Amino acid sequence: LAGRVEAYNQWFHGSPATAGRAAADGQRVIGDTERAAVLPWLRSLPLVLERGDLRVVHAAWNDAAVARLRADDDGSAARSARVAAWNAASLDTGVVADDAAVNRHHADPLALLADGPRLRDVTGTTVRGAWWRRYPDAEGTPWCMFGHYARTKAGGEGLFPADPAAAVGRTWCIDWGVGRRAKMRRAGTNADLRRDATLGGPFRLAALRWPERELVTDVG
Repeated sequence: LAGRVEAYNQWFHGSPATAGRAAADGQRVIGDTERAAVLPWLRSLPLVLERGDLRVVHAAWNDAAVARLRADDDGSAARSARVAAWNAASLDTGVVADDAAVNRHHADPLALLADGPRLRDVTGTTVRGAWWRRYPDAEGTPWCMFGHYARTKAGGEGLFPADPAAAVGRTWCIDWGVGRRAKMRRAGTNADLRRDATLGGPFRLAALRWPERELVTDVG
């Protein structure tokens, strides 16, 4: 939607420079006709869902980012003038970085909701910020369900409680990296990736029943 080519959206942009990488990742690159048909549908989809007791977002809930997108008069988060305005102001992410790229990412509400806050570790590597540790835990605060972070040994080690089904305050990550299963099968593994933890898993498809607050995965 913002016109940026990333590793995960090469199927959409379909440039010759990225077609080989996309194919290696199991993506089928689309052409101009399909792209023209798909883009309006993508723009019609919600970035967040919310009601009185529950919020659903891909990666991170941030009140200021949601407020900026609500104020966008035509629903487009890719307008260059608005992006420039966003970059001129900061969002409260709990991360203060002496790093132009990190701060620019935090100023873009679309990037913040879809990819979460970032920070640099002591080696200079960009790592994900555990925003849910700052999410309000007071009674009456809507619960927040999200994904993106993969609660597997490969993706979320150290970020979440040892109990894989546990909530953190009033937040619940239900991502167990199910997309990795296809990639690892292409690499030739015969392991039961739903149960095997030796390869960084287990990798599962998960859902949360609400209001029961019952986590269900494809192994029961």
